[in-house]
Amino acid sequence: MKKRWLFITIIIILTNGFLAAKQEVTITSSYETEQYLQFQYGPPPVLSNFNSGDIEIYPANLCALLGTLTLWTDGNNLFDPELINISVSTSLFIEGYVRDPNTGQIVYEEQIPVTLRAITIVGGAVVDSVIVENGTIDLVSGGGNVLPGQVDTLTTYIVMIAPDYGYDYYIPGVYYSLDENSSIGSFGVSADGQGQQEFEEIPVEVDGSGTATPTAPFIPTAPVPGDEVEIPFEGDGFPFEHQYAFSIISNPASFDLQDALLGNRPVIATVELQVTQAEQNTEYGVEIAFTSKNPNGFRLHLNGDLSLYGIPYQLFFGQDLQPIPHAQFIEWRNLLTNSSTFASMEKTITVSVNDGPELGEAPQGQYSDTVTVNIIPLDTLSP
Repeated sequence: MKKRWLFITIIIILTNGFLAAKQEVTITSSYETEQYLQFQYGPPPVLSNFNSGDIEIYPANLCALLGTLTLWTDGNNLFDPELINISVSTSLFIEGYVRDPNTGQIVYEEQIPVTLRAITIVGGAVVDSVIVENGTIDLVSGGGNVLPGQVDTLTTYIVMIAPDYGYDYYIPGVYYSLDENSSIGSFGVSADGQGQQEFEEIPVEVDGSGTATPTAPFIPTAPVPGDEVEIPFEGDGFPFEHQYAFSIISNPASFDLQDALLGNRPVIATVELQVTQAEQNTEYGVEIAFTSKNPNGFRLHLNGDLSLYGIPYQLFFGQDLQPIPHAQFIEWRNLLTNSSTFASMEKTITVSVNDGPELGEAPQGQYSDTVTVNIIPLDTLSP
């Protein structure tokens, strides 16, 4: 009996509809931090033309642009762009002088909550606005290719945002600082050029340095808890054509404690205030506040260490008989230009120490304090 062989031919046809070759795409990222951090009311200028609801920044928010992240591809193919390895404080705060909405008085607020927001623009349109928090965040929440048409660039702006407490709350002309326990750390970037689930980590080039690193700082100084980063605020809609200059002319390194006890009020500083580009025959002035290193009031601490023994003291401004209130603004007026566009005035800062039990129990040693001076320009006082 002959064996019969059955031959079966299997023809496999690969077509583009069933199996396509992977499209290799090169992705490059760069993060440019702002040279100067500047708070203002409303979104930073680069975002001012976008709808407030889309970017989730409103006119009375206090905002500062921290940096700009850009992703480029050599094709119109970009999937799942993310910030990865994000390291920021779980609660971010700034501190500085504000105007109490109930009393109208200027007070120092130590914890103003702020958030970081990543606002992504593609092809001139807002595609997403997300809160930056630890871990990983999607820069574009929708799936699929995020680069339509001939667009090959994605841009994300990192913005610090304080709450909307009204236009009278934040004060133009002052500095707001990061709270000493707040840390704005770093981040990395990932994306995919093939639409697969295996994301590519992309080194970030910072500030045009030419060197890509796995992670980049959100702000140039990359502060850690305990560092102080001051961000100035001028504020749109509060222009001053005239300019003020404040300087410390003299500041003796020490004073005789016995002299301060006898009520002689030794001079510890001489300060000068100037106004330029001012109107003639006009009075100008500022509000000025003095803040001790100790938040509870003026105190000289052993070796300047707040954890060691402290001696209370009083400061006096010029010839005033009443001591300077701690961390509260007082007015420095009578800066008269007369027939010039320039005016200048000097004041002395003197010190007094009470001879009380706190002084008698003080351990022997050197005592010191650091006083911060804050100035808010007043507009023209009188013609």
